[in-house]
Amino acid sequence: MLGIGSSAGILGMFGSSSTARASEKEAPSYTRGMAPVKITSVKAIACAPAGSNLIVVKVETSEPGLYGLGCATFTQRAMAVVTAINSYLNDFCVGKDVDNIEDMWHGVYVSSYWRNGPVLNNALSGLDQALWDIKGKRANMPAYQLLGRKVRFAVPCYAHASGSTPEEVADNVQKFMDEGYKYVRIQQGGYGAWHGPGDVSPVGHAANAHIDLAVWNFGIQESIRFSDKMKEVFSGCPTMKNGYMYVNEVPGLGVDINEKEAAKYPIGTKSNWQVRKADGTLIRP
Repeated sequence: MLGIGSSAGILGMFGSSSTARASEKEAPSYTRGMAPVKITSVKAIACAPAGSNLIVVKVETSEPGLYGLGCATFTQRAMAVVTAINSYLNDFCVGKDVDNIEDMWHGVYVSSYWRNGPVLNNALSGLDQALWDIKGKRANMPAYQLLGRKVRFAVPCYAHASGSTPEEVADNVQKFMDEGYKYVRIQQGGYGAWHGPGDVSPVGHAANAHIDLAVWNFGIQESIRFSDKMKEVFSGCPTMKNGYMYVNEVPGLGVDINEKEAAKYPIGTKSNWQVRKADGTLIRP
């Protein structure tokens, strides 16, 4: 027969085994969080594959291979934005934690003392998008997941149907309807809804689309068609199908840039963005 001491020994043996198994059980991965990642450089990538000047911010980090992209395009003053990014944002951001997006945004905004205009605001917008691109990549999620996930399967878009006569406009409307568009803007002149113009990079269009997918009370987005040259420079561009825009379902914003291809299409500095009335008066945009 086993004595009390032996029983205590057996219970102790089972107890210690159970304790050992419990200690071997790993904590859930989410409790460990992610190691801090620092910004190592911020630079501008300038190109004009479709004619309009495009500026992309590239934020590189202390984690090998991890970087983010954002659109900072101000096509009429592109070189000024390049200078703002390379000469000011880089010095301001290097060494900072990539996760502190909101603090960095406000820090950049007030760092020039005087409040920003279109040059600095475009540079700041590109930085903000690039940091969200990084956050999505670190979380292994498309950016819209970080905003609460999709509330629609794709982004409804409108197309521009124009022409020199009402009959020509009507013919072009029918062409877009045949392509699956449910919304067509009819015009014999300019345009105007949520804008997605040709002088925004595919990175910017992707950022727009991720917000569109996650915002319940979003209305409608302007459609976009990317040229073959544009797609040689930018991979993972949003796609159009039956009047809807779809994003690339990969972590972050889903768009990448081929810097070697981008270098084939240098930007220019000539800007003649003017519209005048019949009497010669300049119209303000």
